[in-house]
Amino acid sequence: MCSLIGQFLTCCTSESLSGKTFASQPVIPASTLRRSKQLAAANLLHEYMPTRGSMEFLLDDDDLTIPPESMRVISKPCPRVFDLEVGRTHEALMVTAQQGVHL
Repeated sequence: MCSLIGQFLTCCTSESLSGKTFASQPVIPASTLRRSKQLAAANLLHEYMPTRGSMEFLLDDDDLTIPPESMRVISKPCPRVFDLEVGRTHEALMVTAQQGVHL
């Protein structure tokens, strides 16, 4: 038991001493970029703009909190294809743009 506690202490000490820097700017993962490009090419991404006569427009106070260089996007569901070999469906996108969704 004492040896396990000693190993745990050594592990925690080395982890706390490793200098991990915090990112000062947001970084978009490459997988997200690939997926957004494929969804845009399939015409499944649309800018979210509530109509002026809707309740969403009247109750939407996020315009003050969202930075001007960003936009809200709606993603329509991607068509799914049944794979006979695996016996389940997967998204009809390139494999590099698919994300792990278990349906």
